[in-house]
Amino acid sequence: MQPILFHLGPVAVPAHAAFGALGFLFASLVLWPRLLARFGADPRSDPARARRLALPLLGGLLLGARLLYVVVELAKRGAGDRSGSDVGERFLDEPWTMLYLHEGGLVMYGGLAGACLVGWLAAPRAGLARPQAFATGLVAGFGGLWMGRLGCLLAGDDFGRLVPEWAQGLGRPLVLTVPELEWFAQHPESALPMHLAGRDIWATQVLMTFAAAGLMLFGLRRLRRGGAAAPLALQLLSGYAVLRFAIEFLRGDTVRGLWLGERFSTSQLISAALLVAIAIHAVLRGNPTQPQPESAS
Repeated sequence: MQPILFHLGPVAVPAHAAFGALGFLFASLVLWPRLLARFGADPRSDPARARRLALPLLGGLLLGARLLYVVVELAKRGAGDRSGSDVGERFLDEPWTMLYLHEGGLVMYGGLAGACLVGWLAAPRAGLARPQAFATGLVAGFGGLWMGRLGCLLAGDDFGRLVPEWAQGLGRPLVLTVPELEWFAQHPESALPMHLAGRDIWATQVLMTFAAAGLMLFGLRRLRRGGAAAPLALQLLSGYAVLRFAIEFLRGDTVRGLWLGERFSTSQLISAALLVAIAIHAVLRGNPTQPQPESAS
């Protein structure tokens, strides 16, 4: 674990920021254009069109991720969440701090929603066919997400619960041993709480990395086999919702928000809502695994 990846003069570069930026650049400027060059509606021109959307997508991602974080922190006030609501109280007392991205506070589901919304609206204006752009964009997005989750691992974010005695023999990559107290003195930037020093916890960041990489590989395989774009997008979203819902049970941090008697996290509630929405869409539109007519409108 290395919360601060390196220094640029007096500026410390956090691991989660560095890997998050690397993942976004790889997804938006490398992988997505390459996928559109092979599977897009206009392989010759689509890669350049996709690269022009990188900046708007970044804006949507950051805005959505921050907005959901703010909403969750405000909702935690008085909701009985054991993680407290100091951040939410600060947002009410000093509203301008909602914009303090440098202090951290981004929610992946919010970023996903923001990027998808911007991409959905901007794709036709950029000359991209929505179905191909959306499906390939999700594949590329998961390709960038697994890099970002490595940053979470180095920073100690999104850490897991204490491993029960029956599972302590599993070892890596499912289980991580938290460094001893001396390490915390040298790395005060870590998000890990000191009471976990020297103890075994679930490697939830590693599991989320595997989940994102697996979804990317699944999407690549489907694209190579000629899978239709719209069904693939729904399958990727469904797969992420199921995997995220399951992994959340192993999480130990409470800052993400716990609801319904602290039984479920914010991401689990969103995952459940997303699955319900996809199921309703499947019922209304027919079998989502069958190819649908695709349009550039």
